[in-house]
Amino acid sequence: MFALAFLAACQGSVPPKKPAPAPAPKVVSAEERAALDRDYFLAVGAYEKGDYAEALRLVKLILAADPVNKDAQALRSRVAAAQKAATP
Repeated sequence: MFALAFLAACQGSVPPKKPAPAPAPKVVSAEERAALDRDYFLAVGAYEKGDYAEALRLVKLILAADPVNKDAQALRSRVAAAQKAATP
């Protein structure tokens, strides 16, 4: 009986863990944005020519600098699908 009362008293004394705050979004400068845009269009060109390795390399560079770039994420998915379709 004492053990049950002790356990009940201990349950309320431990504070719940707070989730870690989300990282702040990275700010990309105008110069970086211009370079990322150039790399994106080069990646699209490589994708359209069937050079999936080069397209994926450029997409990875873009996403390393700007992980939330929706265009690069979509292109990465298209490249992965094309690579999968191209393998026998």
